[in-house]
Amino acid sequence: MAYCLNSGGWDVTLVEGGNAFGGAVQSVSWGALQLDLGCHLFDNKTDQLTDIFFDMGGGKSEFRPLDVRYASYSQGKLSKGIAVMDLSGLSDHERGALLLDYLRSRTDVASACSSLMEKYIERYGPKLGSFVAFGAKKMFALDAGKISPRGLEVGPFQRVCLIPGASGRLLKQLPELDESLAVSSADCPLEFYPEANSYPARNFYPAKGGLSGFINSLTEVLANRGVALYSNAKLEDVKQMTGHVQVACTHFKQKKFDAVISTISMEGIETEWLGSSRLQSAYHYVPMVLFYARIRPDDLTGLYYVHNYDLKDYAFRISAPGLYGNQVDNEGYTYICFECPTQIGSSLWDEPVGNYVEALTSESVKTGILCSGAKAVDWKKVSAKKTFRLPLVGAEELEARVLRDFSIKYPNLTLFDRDNGAKTDILNEAMRLVSNIESS
Repeated sequence: MAYCLNSGGWDVTLVEGGNAFGGAVQSVSWGALQLDLGCHLFDNKTDQLTDIFFDMGGGKSEFRPLDVRYASYSQGKLSKGIAVMDLSGLSDHERGALLLDYLRSRTDVASACSSLMEKYIERYGPKLGSFVAFGAKKMFALDAGKISPRGLEVGPFQRVCLIPGASGRLLKQLPELDESLAVSSADCPLEFYPEANSYPARNFYPAKGGLSGFINSLTEVLANRGVALYSNAKLEDVKQMTGHVQVACTHFKQKKFDAVISTISMEGIETEWLGSSRLQSAYHYVPMVLFYARIRPDDLTGLYYVHNYDLKDYAFRISAPGLYGNQVDNEGYTYICFECPTQIGSSLWDEPVGNYVEALTSESVKTGILCSGAKAVDWKKVSAKKTFRLPLVGAEELEARVLRDFSIKYPNLTLFDRDNGAKTDILNEAMRLVSNIESS
């Protein structure tokens, strides 16, 4: 957001409450390795967005081009070039029934959905929608019936693979089917990226330092552009004045701003600035245990990440950031990451990592990340109380009331709070928001 505002000619002051910029786009040190908080890649969706990311990160040379090798594991089948649920391994009879159910749903008149479960049924039909809901429950650690339809924006559940190969591509020729069906792009990584013409790879990633390397470069770029940067900054006072907002924090007193954009969560800023707590029960944050394993590069198969939809397994996603980030420590080891949604107080949350080494190793072999017989030499566990955020049923009504109160009390304040954490989507939304501010 600060980059977009600065590019639009605004004099920008960036205030960060923590000790480091970037939020979840950060890395933690494990010896010589920089551990990302999960699987984070940059998508080469459009030339414009890719060029902006390059500029933010200090130039194209600061990134590694990647034609990401990824897969999904569904119904006992490993499918390369697909990140969504792949049900093409079911019998012809089962797939035929699901396809018929799906096609019938596309002819129904769209109606207002009150939950994510209803949204899945509207999008895929009752039978296929139920399959998708089971996969989503593993990632979200919550039934889709309790989540707002807006939850469709979160996670890899906008599409499903049902008919593979040429037949699936034929169905995707119809726009109304293309939005919800997927086929493998393993043989042509940029097949479904029609607006990416200048950069030859589907993805890219910081050439050094993991995600912290990108944030360090971005911070330097912003500082060189004249952006005032403050970390460990506690807001002490925010007052709406005539035509401007007056802000005080630990680093400056009574500074005037034409506008203030907050990227604090909506429920957090409601409590802090409005003194109410209506949104505290409006969202579900997914608790997550991240397991890291030091492994020899030769024990990796070459897959960068796999989404595992098997409900019996702990990890929803297993990735190899050390591989695509080209990280090797002084002893010749790189690392892989297991993202395991859970509940606070569960056995997975409370027990030591050693209790899960055997199971996680088996999952990483089954899903094609590790070669058979591979063993990690060391493990690390990181627990995060809040990762993915999902709006619950009824959240929109509460949000509308809070936004109305904000607009009355702070007309020069803009809230920038998104459920979807995809970097390209956030950048797109930030650019649109800056454009709206400039035109208002």
